[in-house]
Formats: sequence, structure tokens, C-alpha cells
Amino acid sequence: MAMGLHRGIRSGPVAVAVVMLLFALLAVPERQGISIDARRRELGALVVVDGGLFTGADGKQRRAKLFVAGDRLLVVNEDLRVLLELPYHKCRAQSAEASGSGWRLRIECDDQQAEFTYEGVFAEHFARVAGATIQSRLQRELPVLR
Repeated sequence: MAMGLHRGIRSGPVAVAVVMLLFALLAVPERQGISIDARRRELGALVVVDGGLFTGADGKQRRAKLFVAGDRLLVVNEDLRVLLELPYHKCRAQSAEASGSGWRLRIECDDQQAEFTYEGVFAEHFARVAGATIQSRLQRELPVLR
């Protein structure tokens, strides 16, 4: 501020700039809740992949993440609450396929079904990554040779 006054610059804009700088340095951003990585550890998941738009049994679509654990697949919403838990030993996943303007991945368990829709530029990539990750957990056993 003293340098600005010395060079003949008006003190108003300099003072405002100093106040804004101090506010930016002292204001602490609001800390969000639990992180995805902390929730992943808490749920015992190995990896988290994008779930796109999850269509639940009620027909509503919600943004979701897929938490891939050792023995189950967890569908988690944006608030990191578990929407659905699917045990692998009862599931089968269809490969990702193009549908309309996006890509779709469907997982079927005994009495439950989960459908994930991916849209946008990277829809195919996200759908294939999620499908391949889930398939890798479903086909864990090695074939028995006779």
C-alpha cells in the first residue's frame, strides 16, 4: 500500500486489493464431508469406478459410484450412502452396450437388477471400464482342468 501511495496511485483500489488478499489468505474453505477414498476404505472396497446414472427399483435415476469390494458390489450415491449391495456369487453382468444416445451396463442378481446409463463424450469408456472391473470380480475362480 505504501508503494502505491508513493507512486501516486490512489489508495482506494490498493486498500481494496490488500483486504481481498488478506481475506483470501485467512478464509478457510468449507471442509466437505467424508472423501470418496475414506468411504472406500470404510466399506472395504478395492476400487471405485463411475456408475453413471443408476436406475433403481423405483425407476428414479441418480448419479452413482460403484464400490467394488472383494465379495460384493456397492452402489453409492453422491452423498456416499449405499443405495444397493449386490453379492457377487449371485450376480452376472452383461457387457456394456450402446443404447440410444449413451451406453448401458446391466447387472442382474437373483431377485435384483441394477442398470447404469452413461452419457457424454466418455460414455463408452466409463461403461466399459465399469463392466470390465465388475467382470473381473465375477470371474475370480480359475478354471479346473481335467
